[in-house]
Amino acid sequence: NERYERDVGPGGALETKKRLDLAFDEIEEFHRREIALNMKVKEAQKKLKDKEIELLDFTREAADIMAIKEKAYDDQSVEMRELKLKIKKLQEDSEGKILDMGRQAKKLQEDHAAQALEWEEEKEKLRKLADSSHLTKEIERLYNDLDGQSAAFEAERLRRDGDARKVQEGIVVLAEENEKYRQEIR
Repeated sequence: NERYERDVGPGGALETKKRLDLAFDEIEEFHRREIALNMKVKEAQKKLKDKEIELLDFTREAADIMAIKEKAYDDQSVEMRELKLKIKKLQEDSEGKILDMGRQAKKLQEDHAAQALEWEEEKEKLRKLADSSHLTKEIERLYNDLDGQSAAFEAERLRRDGDARKVQEGIVVLAEENEKYRQEIR
């Protein structure tokens, strides 16, 4: 009976062996889970790193777009200054009425919202005042150049503002995904 208790009974060798086997099985299961979790963590870290790289690329692209936008504004500004100088030269050579209209045209350049309507009125007044003189033709050509450049400048500005918004939206989406992956890793 004592031998039975020692070999088979509770706390005996057989019972201890069963407990030891169960403990080893649990250790192996925990080890497999640890390996699986480590693989998931590595995969999530890789995804996070990829998203961070993607976010960096978008940030660089946004900076490039902003630099292009600034350069375009600078280029347009130079062209506008050159056109203003040409108009000023023509104003100095013309009569007092044409000089007044030229000043009005310069003011209209600064007030872009009312530009289209007022420019049409000024062109009509210039046509009536100067009977087909060379000066009138040159002023009309400059006005037409300004109209075309103003429309092109506005179209380019609207397109670039749209591009900048798209990039900003992409950055927000990437930041949200980045935060989601960080939460998964934790």
